[in-house]
Amino acid sequence: MVKSFAVSVSAGALVLAAIAADPVDWVDPTIGATSHMLVPAYPTVSVPFGMFRFSPPAPWFTVDEVDDIPLFLPSHRAAALFAMRFGGGVRITLDNRLVSPYSFSARVDSHGFGLRLVPTAKGAAIRFDGVCQPAFSAAKCAREGRVVRLEDSFRGVPAYLYGEFARDLGAPESMPLTNEFRFAVSWISPEQAEANFRAELARRPFDEIEASSRAAWNATLGRIAVEGGDDSRRRVFYTALYRCHERMIDIAEDGRCRGWDGKVKQVDGRRFTDDWSWDTYRAFHPLFCILDPAMQRDRLNSYLAMASESKEGWVPTFPNVASDGHNMNSFHPASMFLDARVKGVEGVDWNAAWKALAHTERTASRLPWYRGPRTKLDELHDALGYFPALQPDEKETDWPEGHSTWEKRQSVAVTLGYAYDCWCIAELGKLVGADAADIAEFSRKAGFNRNLFHPETRFFHPKDARGEWIRDVDYTLGGGLGARMYYDENNGWTYAWDAPHDIAWLVEAHGGPKRFCADLDALFNAPLGAQPWEYVAKLPDATGRIGQFVAGNEPGFHIPYLYNFCGRPDRTQKRIRQILDAWFRDDAMGLPGDEDGGGMSAFIVFSMLGFYPVTPGLAEYQLGSPVFEKATVRLGNGGTFTILAPGASREAKYWTRAEVGGKPISGTTLRHSDVIAGTTLAFTMADSPARADQTEKKENRR
Repeated sequence: MVKSFAVSVSAGALVLAAIAADPVDWVDPTIGATSHMLVPAYPTVSVPFGMFRFSPPAPWFTVDEVDDIPLFLPSHRAAALFAMRFGGGVRITLDNRLVSPYSFSARVDSHGFGLRLVPTAKGAAIRFDGVCQPAFSAAKCAREGRVVRLEDSFRGVPAYLYGEFARDLGAPESMPLTNEFRFAVSWISPEQAEANFRAELARRPFDEIEASSRAAWNATLGRIAVEGGDDSRRRVFYTALYRCHERMIDIAEDGRCRGWDGKVKQVDGRRFTDDWSWDTYRAFHPLFCILDPAMQRDRLNSYLAMASESKEGWVPTFPNVASDGHNMNSFHPASMFLDARVKGVEGVDWNAAWKALAHTERTASRLPWYRGPRTKLDELHDALGYFPALQPDEKETDWPEGHSTWEKRQSVAVTLGYAYDCWCIAELGKLVGADAADIAEFSRKAGFNRNLFHPETRFFHPKDARGEWIRDVDYTLGGGLGARMYYDENNGWTYAWDAPHDIAWLVEAHGGPKRFCADLDALFNAPLGAQPWEYVAKLPDATGRIGQFVAGNEPGFHIPYLYNFCGRPDRTQKRIRQILDAWFRDDAMGLPGDEDGGGMSAFIVFSMLGFYPVTPGLAEYQLGSPVFEKATVRLGNGGTFTILAPGASREAKYWTRAEVGGKPISGTTLRHSDVIAGTTLAFTMADSPARADQTEKKENRR
């Protein structure tokens, strides 16, 4: 499948074989494991979407001394459960750490032995190559000979572990210690943990467990086969695809799960949780409308089940095993449901989905990082047509009691996010035949983004409750830490383009295609506006910068594709390759920002294939610049979508012609119907753009 190659990898990376015959051999989970600023990309060991996940201690891979080795990561980047320690009263020091999607190994220097862990869906086997005496730290720990029972909790939800030690075959009977520890976890009961152990780990050879996990990853990653491109690009691509398959996790155990109401109940199929919709609605969920619509169906049905189990009936935004984290702002599950509906996902009660989404939007507060009923500020949002901001000399008086004052109103980000969400709810309402008055209500709110567009600056600009523009807004560094008074984690330059449902209007609001294109150029070429340390102190999430464009945070991912809407697809192609080359590399700092559970990785997968879902909720994509000469995508419906770009290289990043199914594409839009029909998308690649300036032609025709 893959030809012979020589491999050069960074310290701590998986040492690949000389012949990489399988997709999983291209994965390096240590890419991005050293953070530019905030949180690194955790290397995780699991089976795809498995309930059990292991993340190596000290995921930065720059620290070699740890207190313990946690065994179970219950939620993305959460604190792990069931820590394992060793005797001697000394801290654990590690060396030669090697990680792949299906294994972790290390030398425990402090105690003189090595270990290797391999996962199953609900547990793992650990083999020790020397004498060791593991001890466990948990809320409740019982050790009965070779049997270990542990109990811990995650956000108030009990978690259980059942494990057994196994003697190495051939070891002398006098040897009191064993060389394998196998365990399974459960969210239901200690008995279920033992049942999971019996089903997945008992009586199975260690090598068979490892081979099974490896095979699961190869089957999953093998859904997309790429040809051409250099080795580093393949490592980046398959590592991103691997990260898209860590979440959401399936917590069904023998047809049961623990619901958010605390009750153990029967589950018809899978029960998915652990998602961050603010990050993942943009590309992660749209990716699975292509790769696995049945899984996307089960995810959405899980969202509806979680909503039914919450006392308010609210659709969650950041669901985990225990409850809704409700982080960040906006209500982007609305996008996920609409996107799946227009792309033909079946098996969801769309009418029930619309009712749940509408109910949540009408009754839950829009305040960032706040899960509670509507407030005075929410009423003002609906009445004014935007979320009101405070003038620089005004103090906050309308914050709910008990809500953290560290988070601010994020008035522009909230207005723009909910405008898009309401568009999604309105469009879904049309498809399910909702009442005309209800559709009109959400359609009106879908236009609220226009109320904050400043015609002179051409930025989205905050207004106060009196309808006055906020004075002296600095679009670069204004708004306090993370620009949270007005924006969120990113500054006004990023949010100037945050109207994915209203792009045609945005182009005209900028003065037409030519001015729109010039303003995009200004974004990518704008000076930093401060010393680097000063900028980072104000905007620590805004990493991976090119001018004022931010590659390290999700709200910027669609921006380079907006050149397509002003007749300059060549600039989209140039910018996408510039971003990939500069910020997405196969090294320890190869991700420019937080990898939020597939949110960033799905951008990589789409962009390297050559197209991107600029507006989730439309059954279409915008063309970019394919990295590989050929990509074959195995569709969830059993068909095959092929992307051909002969001669594509780091220099040949422009396409002068694009065809789908042998017919020219007159523009830059790829229809979802063509993708799932199993057609071929073919590009003619070149090392320079077509010379015709389409924007100038459009302007001359006006």
